[in-house]
Amino acid sequence: MVSTLYNYLKDKAPPFSDLQKKYNPLLQLVDILIGTIPNCDVVMEIWPTSFQTYNLLVPNLLNLPASLFGNKEIKRLMGLAMYHSSASAGCNYCTAHTCSFALRRGLDESVILGESTSKESAVINFSRKMAEVPCMVTKDDFLKLKDHCNSKEIEAVSMGIVLMGFLNKYMDVLGVELEQEAIDDVADLLQQTTWTVGKHADGEIAVSPFKKKLEKDNFLTYLKVIRQAPGAVSLESKWLKDTPKGEEAMGNYLKKQIGHNFSVLSKLKRPKLKRTFVTILCNNFSDSTTKIGLKAKVLCGLVFSTIVGNAYLKNEMIELAKNNSMELSTEHQKNILAFSSMQKAVPAHLAIEEKVALHFTKKASTSPAFIDSTLMQEIMGKLAPDAIVELITWLSILQAIHRLEKLPTL
Repeated sequence: MVSTLYNYLKDKAPPFSDLQKKYNPLLQLVDILIGTIPNCDVVMEIWPTSFQTYNLLVPNLLNLPASLFGNKEIKRLMGLAMYHSSASAGCNYCTAHTCSFALRRGLDESVILGESTSKESAVINFSRKMAEVPCMVTKDDFLKLKDHCNSKEIEAVSMGIVLMGFLNKYMDVLGVELEQEAIDDVADLLQQTTWTVGKHADGEIAVSPFKKKLEKDNFLTYLKVIRQAPGAVSLESKWLKDTPKGEEAMGNYLKKQIGHNFSVLSKLKRPKLKRTFVTILCNNFSDSTTKIGLKAKVLCGLVFSTIVGNAYLKNEMIELAKNNSMELSTEHQKNILAFSSMQKAVPAHLAIEEKVALHFTKKASTSPAFIDSTLMQEIMGKLAPDAIVELITWLSILQAIHRLEKLPTL
């Protein structure tokens, strides 16, 4: 029996050589950022919209490459926030990767081991509470952050946490195998904390005797980024080309494409970042790409928003259904919400694929997720590989939006 969805899906994925041919600049840039090309990439390409979504969110939420060349303190704090939000969410895979990311951006190992200034402590506290389910951040937590950080630092910290909302959910639910390069980079350090590799490795992990030294950003780093940047920009431009620029135009486009305009996107200050979110919402809620069905996505969104305690997101799912002429009566809504919050059976009138998706969402929405062997067998038997990847991507997008909505106004 396979132990994780990653182990099940990786045999259904295209060969890595296909990704190299299509996306090599993107793969190389991630390698520069964290010292490895993540194992999740080939699984994402089973449903190509997933890989595209991932590669739009990462550079734009991290404001790359500008943040890499910019203020050292900003990128150091961003890395610290990404690391602690991942640890708080219980994603051991992302905790390892963000530790490597933070160290490469200039964070000292002593901070990972618990030594922190008052400024770092404010970032850590805010990051960890933002990533809890339900979100536990308070106005006082944000005020403490503002006491120590300027507006640019707060934006970098906040967008890093939003990004990890997507990545934490994706990698934890999938149970991605941790790469040897990541183990070599951070295992010795992280094993001095409460971190364990958990489901992200089969058995014990071991650091290679010939491991490479982790390098902090330097002139060579910047040269490598500059070399890959044109190819990455070309791919991104292709993916964004159909989405208009301008606040009003983007809002109208989103409403036309999916029938609804997510008001929370007004929190995004950079126009290109908002354009990115508009693009991924249109791509991920499209009749032309869906394998699991738009109704299933709305229903799963209702379950997810109930479990994470986000009333805004729940209302957005209801509006999304209404604006797409989906039958979702008050009684149906009550049944779905009862299933989400109590030990109630999934509504009987749904199609079998929708029932399986709801069962999966209920276990996947917590942080960390609880994907047991019984659920694994159910989803593998009833949903096609591309539908599974699509559903994980959708839940990951919703978690990113959940964190964005919970952010205090910057």
